[in-house]
Amino acid sequence: PSEMISPELCQLAPESRCSTLSSVPVNLQTPELCYLSISRRGEELQYVAEPKKTKELCYLAVTRNPEALEYVPEFLKTAEICKLAVQEKGMCLKHVPEHMKTPELCRRAVIRSAESIEFVPENLLTEELRTLAVKRSGTTLRFFKEELKTRELCTLAVKQNGMSLEAVPGKLKTPELCSLAIANTKYAFEFVPENLKSKEFCDRIVYSDSTCLSMIPECWISPELVVLALFGTGRVEKNPSEVKNRSLSEDEISKIMNLIPSNLQVYKFFELAISLNGKFVNYVPEHLPFDALCRIAVMKEGSILKIAPQEILTQELCESVIEKFGLALEYVPLKFRKSDLCRKAISNSPLALEFVPKKSLSLCKMAVKANGWALSYVPKQCLTEKLCFDALKADPYVLSKIPPNLMTSEMVEYVLKRVFSAKVSRYGNSWI
Repeated sequence: PSEMISPELCQLAPESRCSTLSSVPVNLQTPELCYLSISRRGEELQYVAEPKKTKELCYLAVTRNPEALEYVPEFLKTAEICKLAVQEKGMCLKHVPEHMKTPELCRRAVIRSAESIEFVPENLLTEELRTLAVKRSGTTLRFFKEELKTRELCTLAVKQNGMSLEAVPGKLKTPELCSLAIANTKYAFEFVPENLKSKEFCDRIVYSDSTCLSMIPECWISPELVVLALFGTGRVEKNPSEVKNRSLSEDEISKIMNLIPSNLQVYKFFELAISLNGKFVNYVPEHLPFDALCRIAVMKEGSILKIAPQEILTQELCESVIEKFGLALEYVPLKFRKSDLCRKAISNSPLALEFVPKKSLSLCKMAVKANGWALSYVPKQCLTEKLCFDALKADPYVLSKIPPNLMTSEMVEYVLKRVFSAKVSRYGNSWI
């Protein structure tokens, strides 16, 4: 309560973390109390009664918090105190009296904070200062009058921040400038004039950033453009073998595929996409023959066997897939996992031994000799000293997988020699 506020209580207030002077009556704002409060928080200057604000107190406040310049009386705003505030925080330029804004002070402010260019007087907005501002923050272009926005300045601005395209005068928005802006951020596409959104321009933008497809007018979304987004080329129909898939995440691919208008979701398009990357079978709409497209997909990505309908999984199809993707044996129905098929799988990928239902000694030897780590999938009844040694010859680091009862001193000696000689060969005698 105000009637309980005493001088003694006010003297204790600066020790607290909350604002103090805001609740201290003017008649109790002693010089000592004001000094103590402001020495902790410069912004406390706003609660000091105007007659009690001294040059020293204002200087202390700005030292503690540059933004306290806002609460310094005009007659106490000296060049020194303004410079002190602006050097620490450029945006404090807005609290500097107009007649005290010098070229040097404005330059210091812009260096500290490009956005402070908004508070630079027109007569001090030199080309050098404008350039300095947009190089640090392209969006500062919005603070300049149209006649001051040159082609060079706009180019610098959109290179630094593509969203500054919004502030570029319409007559300067060329396809080249818009492309620069979008290269910086695809969201700048929003500020591209409608008359520039031609098929050629859209193609160029999608090629530079496939996720821009979401911003392209539907009238320009064609099968070729979607392929361009997915694979980085619109010439896939001429020579599909030359296509190199973009490094798109599953999420990006999903977003692009979901943008395809219904009139473009035809068999021919998905046949082409799947022939380039089997994983696109996951996006086949219900109205298209999934079985036929899945047959194409499994020959591009063996793991697709996991989702393939049982009706299409024939002995012949599984053999064709395994010849290319040995590890796809995991998804082959058990009835087809005969000895010959398992041998083909191991020949392609030795670690496919994991998915062989009946692991014979000959299959285990074949796998282990090609990849020592296949020893992890050898059943106990097939583990012999010779087989373990074969695994070490393929990879000496498999030593950790050999059962203690089968490990011999010869094996350990062999591994030490192999590892030692490899280290010396790579690093020289300095490794020893």
